[in-house]
Amino acid sequence: MEACMKLLSGLVLVYILFFCSCKKEPGTTQFVSYEDTTWTVIGRTFIHPLDTAFTAAYTETLTTPVTGGDTLHFNRLADVFCPAGFCTTGNGGAVNGKVNVSLLYARTKGDFIRFARPTYSNTEGLLDNTAAFKITVSQNNKALTLTPGKMINIHFVSPAGLHNENRPLYGDTTIYNTGNFTWLGLSNQALLQPFTQTGNAGITFGYNLLTPKTGWMGCGREAENAGSAQTKLAVILPPICTNKTASVYAVLKNQRSVIRLNPEIISRAFISGKIPANTEVTLVVIAKTKMYYYLDSVSYTTAASGWQAIKIKPHRSTKEEINAFLDSL
Repeated sequence: MEACMKLLSGLVLVYILFFCSCKKEPGTTQFVSYEDTTWTVIGRTFIHPLDTAFTAAYTETLTTPVTGGDTLHFNRLADVFCPAGFCTTGNGGAVNGKVNVSLLYARTKGDFIRFARPTYSNTEGLLDNTAAFKITVSQNNKALTLTPGKMINIHFVSPAGLHNENRPLYGDTTIYNTGNFTWLGLSNQALLQPFTQTGNAGITFGYNLLTPKTGWMGCGREAENAGSAQTKLAVILPPICTNKTASVYAVLKNQRSVIRLNPEIISRAFISGKIPANTEVTLVVIAKTKMYYYLDSVSYTTAASGWQAIKIKPHRSTKEEINAFLDSL
């Protein structure tokens, strides 16, 4: 009898917990789960849902034979030249036939947010980035690597003109931070060569970016205000926006710089102590819960020093609306 009572009590508890975690939609008989509002410690292998929510739709894939050098023409004024025998299997084995070359092109400040590739380096500091690319090679859904000594050439029209200070950058995805990403400056300037060409559309400026490996490559330079005074920012969001569901970025107005704010579990705020002081920024909040997307932005001029706390309440949105907003940055 006592065992039965314990079992019944357990079932009642489960029943109560279930309905306490649900709500009834107005005018319906359907119950839906409440959104998770808990903040938890995130491990090294955690992938934020927003970091990959938009990448698939913007990734282009073209096919090329391995044996013959070929130039692939992607959208947004980017071409990729693949030399003969440019790829191998992961253990160095030969590859025959045709392979898929995929390109994800971060061309705007909105793209740096959309693809979760902020322009900050743990070693270089704040960057002013011209462009960034993620290039992958595969065959039969298996990733391939570039053959040692072979390099892919990304030929692209620059969205921000030419700058003498620009240098090649490599995207490190092995680091442990928010987004598990940082930019590393490469010392081999020969990997980045500017060009000027004249055609029917007039004079265009761009770069040839040589990449010896797959993954993220780009070009940029140290931001002019990288060494200036910095201020500290704390963005406070509604409970539905947690470190597992929301991302916050600071977009600097007069340069191609985007900083990702880090979620802090103790304060339950998104913070950064690396924002240039006395600078016009747009704070962008994007969240993805089990049921909805959320979006909001606030234009703001940072103070000369000290901490500033800003409350933002994002509104329900759609992927289409978020993409349109990011295109406007």
